[in-house]
Amino acid sequence: MSDAVTLAGGAEYRDETFEIEAGQIESWDFGPLADQGFSAASNGFPGFADQIAGDWSRANHALYADVGWRVTAPWQVDLAVRWEDFEDFGTTTNGKIATNYRFNEAFAIRGSWNTGFRAPTPGQSNASNVTTQFDPDLGELVNQGTIPSTNPVAVLRGGKALEPEESTSFSVGAVFEMGDFSLTADYYIIDVDDRIAVSQDFTLTPAEVIALVNSGVTSAANLQSFRFFTNDFDTETKGIDLVATYDASLFNGRSSLSLAFNNNQTEVKRFNPDTLNANRIRQIEEGLPETRWSLTGTQQWGPLRLLARVSQYDGWYDNEDGRSYDGGNFLFDAEVAYTVRDALTFVLGAQNVFDEYPEENPGGAAGAGNRYSQYTPFGFNGGFWYGRFNYSFE
Repeated sequence: MSDAVTLAGGAEYRDETFEIEAGQIESWDFGPLADQGFSAASNGFPGFADQIAGDWSRANHALYADVGWRVTAPWQVDLAVRWEDFEDFGTTTNGKIATNYRFNEAFAIRGSWNTGFRAPTPGQSNASNVTTQFDPDLGELVNQGTIPSTNPVAVLRGGKALEPEESTSFSVGAVFEMGDFSLTADYYIIDVDDRIAVSQDFTLTPAEVIALVNSGVTSAANLQSFRFFTNDFDTETKGIDLVATYDASLFNGRSSLSLAFNNNQTEVKRFNPDTLNANRIRQIEEGLPETRWSLTGTQQWGPLRLLARVSQYDGWYDNEDGRSYDGGNFLFDAEVAYTVRDALTFVLGAQNVFDEYPEENPGGAAGAGNRYSQYTPFGFNGGFWYGRFNYSFE
């Protein structure tokens, strides 16, 4: 539009469909030996019954626009708005305002505020499935079901039709640049209301088993627990991001060193104790490491490129093991790449070079047999070596 103002806009139409096809009857029905106590359906992951099968669609359309305004030479303001109409949830309007002010070539500040909206997917609202999992309290494998929140059995435990999530986020930060060095620092707060997640596990009464079987979940005859998606809690996440980068011509080549650091904490501000117990809440708040950082260095001499990285994760909580893990492992990655005639690149590298493993689960042998937590942020397979080649077509 002009050197000072930039306008953009558009429209969107989206049609989402989620479909479940019925499985072979032997995978979900009662077998000829069911009256002798044998399990209904197949083991591990029963098939989908005819009553569960179906397809669910949702159409929605949206309009959006944004404007960028350079108020003065050092001051930029951006505004954006999005209106969206969901076939099953009605309309929502969300917006964002962001600004950046540069005091000089070396220093600038920035900030933003915006609202958000996320509708539950057709799958979250309608899917039913059964899986075999280890129950740490019983010390054995059990069938666990995930059922729609509107299923009559879920309604008895507080289930209801899912609603959209709504969020508000705020961030403020600064940028510092001097020669080959740059540093960015940002602080953020994200509030999410009516957040979508699975409930705690519930046990079944004989009457509920019959109701589930009649609704098509025939394997409920062997279900020990079930859960469903719910909107029953609000969270607040606060954190800081730091990124420092140094790029320069060193050692007769091009060198780069980058440090990335993140720390955040999530707190559940409101929850329904009828659908989310203390263990589930703790998993939401502590299931991911609070602190993560990595230091990456690269060196390039013409067609040859070297990369080295060291990273570390803080501890986390595993609600299925019922314990916290310390983390703290130093992980080293390395890679060497060579490009031939700007088209063909050969790469050889390794992740977790020194074969680090997470802290062992002391109760694994007497429980599910898991030597390591399944939620470890860097896996439990040790080092990984790889080789590949890339070809770029002009």
